[in-house]
Amino acid sequence: MGSHKLEFILHLIEVLAAIVIATFTVLIFLLPTGSKFPQWTWIVLGVAAFVVFGIGARVLFQMLRPMTLIRSYVEPLDANLDFSPKFRVELRNDSGHCLDVTTSKWIEGQPLVHNMPHKTWQVFRDGTWTPSPVGEMSIHVHPGELVRTWMQFKGMNQNQVENARTNKWLGRLEVSASGKRFKLKL
Repeated sequence: MGSHKLEFILHLIEVLAAIVIATFTVLIFLLPTGSKFPQWTWIVLGVAAFVVFGIGARVLFQMLRPMTLIRSYVEPLDANLDFSPKFRVELRNDSGHCLDVTTSKWIEGQPLVHNMPHKTWQVFRDGTWTPSPVGEMSIHVHPGELVRTWMQFKGMNQNQVENARTNKWLGRLEVSASGKRFKLKL
């Protein structure tokens, strides 16, 4: 299901739940003094409120963290590459909007060969990572698309990087997506 269809369905459910809540709220005020609603009406009202708050929380979460970490991995050592082994990080745009992802910042952790990932962003389109073979400093990402970046750590071989990745002690990566910054522990 496409991102726009899912967004539409979620908004439709939220609107319907809000209508149910509003209807019961009006009925509570119109109910004669001393009368009680049947128990099933409170259950319906509770479910509708849960749906509205759940969808609202999802939207709020997407606003605060528009990208989801899909995976991180270590590419095998390649003697033909200047920078090897590469540590890759793949993210997905879950914001529901187009994002401009810019050069990230390495905040803390194992020292990098460069101070920060620089011109390393690629987007997965039409079955390939573009721009290839090198990335860009900033990249435009449509909803649902994957992006990736890479970095190389000073004095660490493939096994050391993989061990550090598995134990999550490589460090923290800060990513900027359309001006919103968020951090990933890697």
